[in-house]
Amino acid sequence: MAMTMGYGYFHGGDPRKFFPDGESCSEDEIKNHAAACALWDEAEKRGETPTPEECPSGWLTDAKGNRIMHILRAPYGIGAYEYDDGEPEDRLAREDSHASD
Repeated sequence: MAMTMGYGYFHGGDPRKFFPDGESCSEDEIKNHAAACALWDEAEKRGETPTPEECPSGWLTDAKGNRIMHILRAPYGIGAYEYDDGEPEDRLAREDSHASD
């Protein structure tokens, strides 16, 4: 299984594969992340499969659907991430292609 690692903002998916940078994140961002991870752990203990989180960032569009600007939302701050099988790379590639539109 391929693994991607990097440094930046949470791209969505399993929050337990994101590691906030303790020197750069606020106390609230670290608490937000810990709470999200606890929800995933609790769901798995009940035998449930959590729904992957959506990327919190996204495009602001006008009434016609034209992209106006990209909004960065980082509820967990900045940090390291790891993902399997290239899934977020596909999502990021789609966002990059939209940025060039």
